[in-house]
This record gives sequence, structure tokens and C-alpha cells, in this order.
Amino acid sequence: MEMKNAISSGKKFTFYILIALIVLYFASGIYSISQTQAGVQQRFGRIINPNVKPGIHYALPWPIDKIDKVSVKIVQRILIDDFSSRTEKDSTSYVFGEMTGLTPYCISGDNNIVNMICAVQYMVSDPVDYLFRIKDNERLLRDVISNSIIKCFAGLGVDEILTYGKRLIENTLKTKAQRKLDGLNCGLIISFVELRDVRPPATVQAAFDDVINAKIDKRKIISQAQSRRNELLPQANATATRTIEKAETYKLQKISAADGETQRFSKQLEAYNKMKKVTKKRLYFEFVKQIFPEIEKVYIVDREGDKNPAKIKIFSDN
Repeated sequence: MEMKNAISSGKKFTFYILIALIVLYFASGIYSISQTQAGVQQRFGRIINPNVKPGIHYALPWPIDKIDKVSVKIVQRILIDDFSSRTEKDSTSYVFGEMTGLTPYCISGDNNIVNMICAVQYMVSDPVDYLFRIKDNERLLRDVISNSIIKCFAGLGVDEILTYGKRLIENTLKTKAQRKLDGLNCGLIISFVELRDVRPPATVQAAFDDVINAKIDKRKIISQAQSRRNELLPQANATATRTIEKAETYKLQKISAADGETQRFSKQLEAYNKMKKVTKKRLYFEFVKQIFPEIEKVYIVDREGDKNPAKIKIFSDN
């Protein structure tokens, strides 16, 4: 009898344990998605919900359903240092240099050597593509950025790369790399690209610095010359305008005077042709009246031309 009671109690205990396990099994389907995540729900390997929103949800327990959580609002960052000098011991370039004794670098369009470090920030734009399209998304992103850097640098001169062209290079890298990523449907979006350190090899750094400083001085001198030009040119134009206006005024004055003299001479000629003797005598008197005031002494000689000093009369203002 006692044996039967023990067996009955054992069965009940086992039943309760099974019930508890079943409850725990189905309760394990409760899961939560944080505000920075998105979930992908699979059922027997087939996606039934590609974008589970943040919050508390329920799915059938494993192995029926599977929930993959992807951080979609967290900015992630990788460092492309394959073309940099060996400064960081955990960098790819340092390991490469230690193994081979060579320094990784990139070649510019004018065949100059450039070392660089490029920081890339990215986010997950499509959880499904991120999980299932590409096996190693970060490796793919690194390869795409590196390829874009090589192609971009190959079309630019070293001066542009080291000085004023950094912002243009960053925008170009972001655009070209994003276009390739979109073509691969890898579910990544690049938010920021920064060329943190771009420099020539250390052995020629001083020479490059001298060239860059010389170019900066050149642009400074040109800017100063243009400022001086902009200052003097209006003054020169104003002086030229005044000179031209004075010349035009002088020209009009001379032409007017010449026209007046011409008209006066024409009238005199007309009067002379009408009354020659009277006009000749009048002109003579006008001439004498104009000349005599300027003569200090006047000698009057008789018509016979006698040179006797006694017959010469002298008139003077004194």
C-alpha cells in the first residue's frame, strides 16, 4: 500500500515538474527589444517579421522561432590604417611591418607616397541584409573603403591630398563607398568619413613641409597683391577718367576758339574785299594800337629816310 502511495506521489510530482517545464518553455518565448535595436524573427529559418519594433514581444520558443537583435541606432566605427605608418601596435600596418619589414603606403596621382589613417563611422540601415546578405560586414566595409581610397588618391596630386583637398576626398570616399555598399545590399550606411592623419613618409616630411609653407606664402603674397590691385585700380580709373574729361574739355575749347578765329577772319576778309583801303587802314591802326603799348621807345623817321640824328624823334613812356 505504501509502495502504491509512493508511486502515485512520484507520478504527481513528475507531472507537476513537466507542467512547470512546459510553462517555462513557453514563457521563454517572451523577449524584449531595446530602443537602439531592431529584431528579425525567423520561424524554421524563414523570416516572418523583418523589423520587430522596440518593446516586449512574444515568439514561439526555440527551435520554432529565432530572434536576432541588431543594433540599428548605434554608430559604429572602424579605423582604416592599412596605409599609415607603424604607430599603433595593434594596427594592421604595424603587424604587416613587423612581419615583412615594409611600410604600407598609398600612391598619389603624381607618383608620391602617402601614409594615412582613415576613420569611418557607420550604422545598420537594413537588419535583414546585414544579417543574411554578407558573412562579414565589417571586413566588406573595410575592403570597400580601402578600394575607394586607392582609386581616389590615384586621381589626385600629393599637394591636394596633404593640404586643401581633404574635405573633398572625405566626401568623395563617402559617396563612392556608399554607392558600392548599396549595390551589394549589405545593409550598411556610412554616416561619416574622416581623414585623421595624412602625411608623407617621415624621411621626406621636412621637405614636404617646406614645399607646403612655400605654397602658403605664395598664396598669401598673391592675395596681398590682389588686395593692393583692388585698392589702386579704382584710383587709377578715377585719375584716367579725370584726365580724359580734362582733355575733352580742352579739345572743345580749342575747337571753339579756332571756329571763332575762323569766323572772325572770314568776316574781315569779306569786309576787306568790299572796302580794301578802309579795311587795310583799320587793321593797321588796330595793329599799331595793340603793339605800341608794348614798345618802350619809338623812333619816327621821315619818309625820305634821312639818317640825320637831329631829324629823328624819340618817344618814350618815361
